Amino acid sequence: MITTHRISLVLYASLALLWSPRLKAQVDRPPGLLQDLVDVSSDFHEYRNTYFLADKVTGFDSATGAGAITWARHQLSPRIAFSNMENVLRPFDGVTFPEGEYAINPALPFSIEFVSPRTVRIRIRTGPQVRTEEPSPMLVGEPPRDSSWKLARITGGYRYTSTAGSVTILEDPWHIEFRDSQGRLLTKTNHASDNATQLDPVLPFSFIRRTSDYSRSIAAVFSLAPGEKLFGCGESFTRLDKRGQKVVLWSNDANGVETGRMYKPIPFFMSNRGYGMFVHTSAPATFDFGASYGNTNALLLGDDALDLFVFLGEPRTSSTNTPRSPARQRCRRCGVSACG
Repeated sequence: MITTHRISLVLYASLALLWSPRLKAQVDRPPGLLQDLVDVSSDFHEYRNTYFLADKVTGFDSATGAGAITWARHQLSPRIAFSNMENVLRPFDGVTFPEGEYAINPALPFSIEFVSPRTVRIRIRTGPQVRTEEPSPMLVGEPPRDSSWKLARITGGYRYTSTAGSVTILEDPWHIEFRDSQGRLLTKTNHASDNATQLDPVLPFSFIRRTSDYSRSIAAVFSLAPGEKLFGCGESFTRLDKRGQKVVLWSNDANGVETGRMYKPIPFFMSNRGYGMFVHTSAPATFDFGASYGNTNALLLGDDALDLFVFLGEPRTSSTNTPRSPARQRCRRCGVSACG
């Protein structure tokens, strides 16, 4: 009996030694390559990170356009439902020492500035301002200020209006809504309450704080309308309409046009609904144009701050997008109408 037991132990130990390298190989990640894309989107699905969801506005000064956003702390948790596992965001007070030493729901600065009747600048910080402002090679000088926007107090917030459209700031829950000159909603920020009836997990406007190094990254999440089309991102060789795609904005030798890699990424896109967005950052960025969830546009940034320019234009339809034929263009130049 004892001999049989010893033989069993030796057999199990031999099997453990035999399989341990294979188990280790499955767990360890292969080393990264210099040519690898830097895709920050996985950080926004990491259980070890802390999530802060944009919740409400506090101390907003409508004259200067400056205030603070209260960010509600959440944690990503696994949930079982009908033998199916999924991740969900749940409020979390945190585990800290000493208790009460750190803000559970921090209030952090944000501001809105008006560059022109068609251009709005949104700035959000997720931590203290530790570096001084310097001239940016991505901007042609410091953007000007436009004073033509008219301010009105509305129920639950403020509305700024120009000849090109309007921007509405709602305080609780926090939303920023962009409308055209006819009052039609173009897009708005996504709050956690907008997704309350959804069964699938949806990332709202938020930022994460990593447990590995305490760094922060922001997710600027906006709504997408049915049938909306998105174009841009620089030298991107994937389908022209980026709706439904996840575009990694990272300079890389594409070595052709058959992959999603690009040599000249530009953090700008425009919508056929009549607006565009430019993210002023040189950090790694991944634009999730409704790939993870069809009704949201998630601008996932490796940056700890958001500097976003929103441009109000005019919607484009099939009739206005139809180019004139080369013949008709030549006729207009030469003044001959008989060409057809």
